[in-house]
Amino acid sequence: MIGPAEGLQFELALETGPTMDLAWGHCVLRFQAEAVWSGEDAAGRETALRWTWVDLLEFLARNWPWLVLEESYPIPVTPLFPGSLRREAEHRWESGDLPEETIDREDEAVYRFLCRHDLAMALTGLFVPSLILMRQGNQYLVSCPALGFNVLRPYREIIDTLTALGDRLAAAVADSPQPRAKLANALWQERSARLWAQVVPLRTGLQPAWLEQLAGDTAANDDWEIDPEQPDADTELLAAARMSTGHISIDNQRTLLQRLRAAPPTQSPALDALSARLSSDFSEIGRPFEQGYWLADWLRGALSLAPDEPAHPAELLKQWGVTVDPISLPQCALEAIAAWGPRHGPVILLNQAANQQTEQVKPANLYRERSTLAHEICHLLIDRERALPVAEVLGGGAPEYAEKRARAFAAEFLLPRKSAAAVIRSAATLTAAIGQLQQRFQVSRELTAWQVTNSSAFTALSPEEQALLSEIRLAGSAEYRH
Repeated sequence: MIGPAEGLQFELALETGPTMDLAWGHCVLRFQAEAVWSGEDAAGRETALRWTWVDLLEFLARNWPWLVLEESYPIPVTPLFPGSLRREAEHRWESGDLPEETIDREDEAVYRFLCRHDLAMALTGLFVPSLILMRQGNQYLVSCPALGFNVLRPYREIIDTLTALGDRLAAAVADSPQPRAKLANALWQERSARLWAQVVPLRTGLQPAWLEQLAGDTAANDDWEIDPEQPDADTELLAAARMSTGHISIDNQRTLLQRLRAAPPTQSPALDALSARLSSDFSEIGRPFEQGYWLADWLRGALSLAPDEPAHPAELLKQWGVTVDPISLPQCALEAIAAWGPRHGPVILLNQAANQQTEQVKPANLYRERSTLAHEICHLLIDRERALPVAEVLGGGAPEYAEKRARAFAAEFLLPRKSAAAVIRSAATLTAAIGQLQQRFQVSRELTAWQVTNSSAFTALSPEEQALLSEIRLAGSAEYRH
């Protein structure tokens, strides 16, 4: 048995004798005690698959850098789990807005991504259900579309299981005269050196030409602060580059990295203590928006904030020792960049240029800033040990699972649905209620409309009132949609 029963587990029985040269044997792959790869006998009972498992060793060895380091999808879609990547890609392609050559290029990129992350791709000539693994911070996203599950598991657990499996298979073929076995074993023994060569490209998502441009500026290029003892550990600079790539110009990215590099590490004991309390109470189950609502309710309770009492994110962050500073990144949609790793921060850089680009009036800027800071509070409280261990870029390529949770948290923390429903039921008109909620809780009309829509009062509204809420939501963004 390789791997824990509650996670990824291989039940492996290798044969001895001549068939050992290619690691022939029997295997059942289970995930959380459910068989993913197995056969069955004539009576329908589960049996192990007989195969040459050198295939699996070769897959792990060739794809090790990507399995360990790659956190970004290859095209601009944001599925919650990698099992939905192709479906979301096809939805994007069916929009009719992309030229055929772009679709062909993206189709190949998706295929190559799955070839790196789907364990089923290892077994050439044997059909087994897909089991797709993708890193997300200190976790792995695990998808099995055939069995309908998408699960989060600890990063170290998955890596330890795959390492033990690779070591077992490599030991089995160490003396094999077969060329395939020799190559697979050699690739496995060289995996650490090959991983080192891929750390910066895979962790930043930057193309070589872009990396060369950053290399021209000494202040933006040193060693990305990578720990030589832990090349798979993220850094604030790597994470900021990865999540801003594709959303920002080279000049803005250089400015961003310089600012983060200059941010010193600071102590935040009150925040750390609160985060530890929360982690002991929190279970990462249910849909992300449900988790976000729960987290907001927990924090309001911990702060003794009544449902009808407004929250003040900036004051909280100041009390917790989190620095909030402005940064100007023109011509990009990034709202904020936050870092909270061992070398920099906790610090939140608010992109003032984002507000200037949208020509928002002062109250709207205030509402936007409050929402942004509430969003980052969620990450600071719960994601430093999970999906975002060192940094986050709001408006960039941050993991969608954590972003959905943080968006719901921000909305609920700033304007609890219970309070929205109470005002809706007591106000003379819906318009008056929206104005009252905005003024009391200092939030945008869009956020207010979404919280009313998601509240218990929505179904009691007339069709005309529901249509008005829809109009307000559409006039803004879909930021708070589940």
